[in-house]
Amino acid sequence: MPISEKALRDDRRTTEPALRGLHALLVCYNFPPWAGGASVRADAFARYLPLYNVRPTVLTINERYIDELEPYDPGLVERLGPEVRVVRTRSIEPDGAAKTRIRNAIDVAGEKPSLIGRALGALRRWVEPLLLCPDYTVLWAPHALAAARRIARSDKIDVVYAVGPPYGALVVGWLISLALRKPLVIDIKDVWINGPLYNTASAVRRALERWWERRVVRRATRTVLVTRESERSHLERHAKLDPARFVLIPNGADPLDFSDAPAPAAGKLLITVAGMLDQRRDPRPLLHACKTLIQERVIDPVKIEITIPGNVLPQYSEFGLRELPPEVARFVDALPRREFARLLCGSHLLVLLPSRGIPSAIPGKLYEYLLARRPILTMAEPGAAAELIERHNVGTLIAPDDQQGAAQVVREIYDQVIEERWKPAEHPPELLRSIDRRELTAELATLLRAAADGA
Repeated sequence: MPISEKALRDDRRTTEPALRGLHALLVCYNFPPWAGGASVRADAFARYLPLYNVRPTVLTINERYIDELEPYDPGLVERLGPEVRVVRTRSIEPDGAAKTRIRNAIDVAGEKPSLIGRALGALRRWVEPLLLCPDYTVLWAPHALAAARRIARSDKIDVVYAVGPPYGALVVGWLISLALRKPLVIDIKDVWINGPLYNTASAVRRALERWWERRVVRRATRTVLVTRESERSHLERHAKLDPARFVLIPNGADPLDFSDAPAPAAGKLLITVAGMLDQRRDPRPLLHACKTLIQERVIDPVKIEITIPGNVLPQYSEFGLRELPPEVARFVDALPRREFARLLCGSHLLVLLPSRGIPSAIPGKLYEYLLARRPILTMAEPGAAAELIERHNVGTLIAPDDQQGAAQVVREIYDQVIEERWKPAEHPPELLRSIDRRELTAELATLLRAAADGA
């Protein structure tokens, strides 16, 4: 349950060490009620670690700092067990509402030809990236470090486990590990070096990021990575380090989310396109394919519905609402985890749009699609996601702009639904076991114990 900083100062209770198990400090900037990205992975690990005799104390940010644009799900906090201790701290950064106001003010002022506008624009382009490296979450470091010291005084910490992104949380974990003289394990979910933000930064910024990454990785007893491509990249970049220090634990998905999900309704093709749809994930080829099928009267517009939950660029939603009949395209806000799982299981076809230009990344939504056991259409460039789809033969793989291929898949699934021939997907059982976060947590627990023992 959440614990305030004041309660932590007063907490000097002790427990018989033999009954306590390994005590791991989980340094997670993003943690429920945050509901996206690294938060979901950290949430599952924190809930399942006690099954393997590891007591997690989660060190995270106070929820008032959640950016208003981030997905929010209080239900995730409610399902944490009493054995999961959560310590929430303050930060030097502005709260969530203030972040939105500052971002909007800088965006507006930066577009103006005035001296103030040019100054704010320069501040955002040059000063902020250099001072807040690797990202703004380094402003959390003073409060996080102070809280970690208080935790350690009242309850001996055996190992520090830091999760990123944001990558500033890895730096915070590094500082805590140094201050407490405890082993460090880091978990890098997405691409840090050579990722999209890194590649568009200035040369000075890239040099600073590489410096931080080297310090953090060299300090870490183990570096957990989520794709084979990311593992290969780290082995090449840190060739002087023992390869055994880099461990692959896939992102995975949580079967608990899908425990009571429904079957899709009959008589109408229900398609879901999940994930944040930004410049690198464009749903318009799929939407255009559906538009063509409707115009050619291959599909009855009252018998198809496309649901796109979460953050979507305005041009995508405008395109869908403009080009498709109003009853076809449905753009909705981000859903709580259980509702999202019900949406996936209540669909006949799940469409995956991996980010273009990031070949080493596998969207976390792919693992959730697999556990939903529904047909999958992946529109992707060659890369880790495409390789996984092909290796395990799970769904159909086409190019991101292949409107004809998308139309063919949609038409096939539509015919199956209308003719009552549709069936759930049958994915390989060994693949589903390998992405089960309960099983992945067992691997993490073994890794944390080895790090704490100095192995």
